[in-house]
Parts: sequence; structure tokens; C-alpha cells
Amino acid sequence: DDDEFGRVWNPLLRVANAVNPLETISEKTLCFDKELGLMHKFHQVAVLLSTPVFLTNFPLDRQAFSVRLQTFRHTGEVAEIVCYPGRENQMLAKFMCEGWLLGAALMLQPERTSTSSSGKEYARSTVFVPVERQATWYMWNVFMPNFVIVFLAVYSCLINHTDVASRGELVITLVLTLIGTKFSTSKWIPKKVHSSILDSQHNWGIAVLGTLAVHQCTAKFLDRHGFWNDHVHLWFEVVMPVLLFALWSAWNLRVFLLYGCNSRLDWTRVIERVAEGFRSQP
Repeated sequence: DDDEFGRVWNPLLRVANAVNPLETISEKTLCFDKELGLMHKFHQVAVLLSTPVFLTNFPLDRQAFSVRLQTFRHTGEVAEIVCYPGRENQMLAKFMCEGWLLGAALMLQPERTSTSSSGKEYARSTVFVPVERQATWYMWNVFMPNFVIVFLAVYSCLINHTDVASRGELVITLVLTLIGTKFSTSKWIPKKVHSSILDSQHNWGIAVLGTLAVHQCTAKFLDRHGFWNDHVHLWFEVVMPVLLFALWSAWNLRVFLLYGCNSRLDWTRVIERVAEGFRSQP
């Protein structure tokens, strides 16, 4: 029975990055070869895990959800923690996580650590589940509206440069609208110190609108002090706005091309960053 089996073989496995204790859903012990004593013990558990997440490329990001398996048996008793032969991808067959797509095959990274005063080595393996975020919702419901909001400021350049009040009303309204969208979308991402692609779009949008507001006030100042002429009009009312909105459009076009071509961080680099994150933990 399970008690007798536990006395014969107990690898003392633990999940190192578990937030709460493992909840056993089911377990069973099977004897496949009584002559050789070949036995398998199966555990199905539920557990909440903690894993490093990198949001620099949000929402075009790739992550590697991880399960860190450790044993209190040193390597003289346990050789390695490895995938069950022939079932390497079985745990991925039922992968379901809202907003994410499975991006590559399961990866297992075995290693050995020396964590005792005796100098004994202990087996440890990290199971990586590579996933990438489904970015379509963010592109059409966040990025595109933000792009249009800022681009609407081009209409302020069609208002006479002497009517600063009307120009300012439009620009200020668009700034407040952009800030409102930032607050409404911030609830969908973790409250961590980071600067993502989405943050960059908001910040660049506010910078464009702020630059436009300064530009319009400067135009009024030049007109009031008699410096306004056809040459100044060409630069302030045509060249500078066109250049400003061309740069804004080019930045957003780059993001949409990255999305359309699915140009994301290489999976090897994703795994390396998560592994580095674990190594940096005390």
C-alpha cells in the first residue's frame, strides 16, 4: 500500500516557488514489475505558484511560467529530476489560461545545488511552460484608440493661430482623454515597477500633445510681437505639425508591424531571463 511504498521510496519532493501548501487532488501507487520492484507513484496537486514576469514588451510579451521542483534527497540517493519518458508534453495537453497562448514545447532545466554545510549536492529542476499573451484585444481596444486620440490634435492646426483658446481647449481635452484611458487600462497589468510598450505609447502621446500646446502658445507670442510672416507661418503651421504627427504615426506603425509579424523575444532569451530572476532571489 501507499504507506509501505513511502517507507521504501520517498524522494521528499517540494515545489520551491509554491505560494501556498500543495493540495493533493488524487494519488495512487502502481506496481509495474513485481520481480524488479518497479513502481510508479502518481500525484495530482493544485498549488499557487510565484514566477518572475517581465512586462517591458507588454502586451507583445512572452513569458515562461515555471514550476521549481526540489528534493531533500542528495544526489547520492536521487540521480536527477527528469520528465517521465514519453510523456514530456502530456501536462501541456490541458493547458488553459485566459489571455495566453501556448508558445512552444515544455522545457525542463535540470541542475544541481549545494545548499548544506556537508557539501552534498541536491537535485533540482525547473519546468518552464512558454506562453505568449494574446495581444489582439489590446491592439484594437487600447493602442488604436490612443493613436486616434492623439492624431485628432491635428485639427487644432486648422484653427487660426490667433485663437489660442479654441486650440487649447481641443488639446487639453485630448490630454485628459489620454490620461483617462491610461487609468482605465492600468487595472489589467500588475502594479509593478516597469515601463512597457503600452506605457511608452501613453507617455509619447502626452509628450506630443504637450509639444503641440507649447508650439501653439509660441505661435501666438510671435504673432503678438510682430514676428509672424509667411516664412514663420510655413514652419509653425505646416512643417512642425507634419513632422510631429509623422513621428507619432511612425512609432505606432512600428508597434503594429511588430504585432502583425509576431516579432517577439526569442524563447531561449525568455527562459534565460526567468532563470536569472530565480538566481537573483535570496
